[in-house]
Amino acid sequence: MIKAAFMGRNGTLHNMPKAGLLNLADFHILPDTIPALNILGMNGYMLNIVTNEKGPQPGGHDYLNLVHQIENWIRDMVYRPIFFRYCHHHHAKKCDCRLPKTGLIKALQKEHDIDLSESIMFATSVQEIKAAEDAGIGNIIRINTGKADWKDSDLPLYNSLIDAVKELMNG
Repeated sequence: MIKAAFMGRNGTLHNMPKAGLLNLADFHILPDTIPALNILGMNGYMLNIVTNEKGPQPGGHDYLNLVHQIENWIRDMVYRPIFFRYCHHHHAKKCDCRLPKTGLIKALQKEHDIDLSESIMFATSVQEIKAAEDAGIGNIIRINTGKADWKDSDLPLYNSLIDAVKELMNG
């Protein structure tokens, strides 16, 4: 079995522009994100992005095509394979993959023989925390984006992915 690092995309890898992510020029990766991913990979963690995503948008804007362009850009920058899993379902639809449900995490676990008890979730939302807890991920670390409500949580909190990774690898 292998250990894995799970995270969402928005808030961990990049911040969503106020107008939304309309083209690749709008995508600005957060500082030190790629080094953080590479440190995790070099320390034996399988890299996984799990997130709820929109489908094709009105007016011809193909959000999914843009998401795949971002995936490819990130894959070109990291030393280890990185896996992306999305729930494209509307929040009203009863599926098992939309966070905070565990379907995306459990599918990756099954596909790659992941030991969730030895894995990490870098969470930027309460939905990601709940999914990690319900899936049995052994280490949950919060990344402060300034948007999430972190009241009543004793989970470790870091200002960036690189801060959390450095502490985790040196701890």
